[in-house]
Amino acid sequence: MLRWFSSFAAVLFLLFSCALYAEDSENAMKQDPVIVLSSQEVHNGDFFAVGRSIEISGTVHGDVYAIGGQIIIDGIVEGDVLAVGGSIAISGRISQNCRLAGAQLLVNGAIGGNLSVLGANLQLLSTASLGENLVAASAMIDTAAPIGGDATVIAANMRVSSYIHQNLQGYIGK
Repeated sequence: MLRWFSSFAAVLFLLFSCALYAEDSENAMKQDPVIVLSSQEVHNGDFFAVGRSIEISGTVHGDVYAIGGQIIIDGIVEGDVLAVGGSIAISGRISQNCRLAGAQLLVNGAIGGNLSVLGANLQLLSTASLGENLVAASAMIDTAAPIGGDATVIAANMRVSSYIHQNLQGYIGK
């Protein structure tokens, strides 16, 4: 448990550091109140965004690093997603791993790799799919999506209404 928490803390530090010190080349770092990558846009390379509202509807050929009040990813990310926000909604396709920290976390898209979460409320809707493992610490976890590997959780409340292909282990209140 301590190893998972220290790894997650390191990821948060890395995300914050990258957002602050990313090279400010064209589209390398977007820092505005509202940031939109429209559905027609394709971004090659890692995408950094810091803002009140971030929406990624286009395609990112690289990793996404986002810090914002509201983060919506309904496009395609051909890499990892590292995001910290008040609310985060993933309805697009993430080809690799997804690491999220926030109050309200909603996943109804496809994640090809692992999903790591630190949040107040996590919902995996039935339209979502998770290719590998789930590692989550949250007050409320609702999993209606199939999980392709193991699920390791810490939760006050958890509802499992999907298939977990490997094992479920954790500390769960109800």
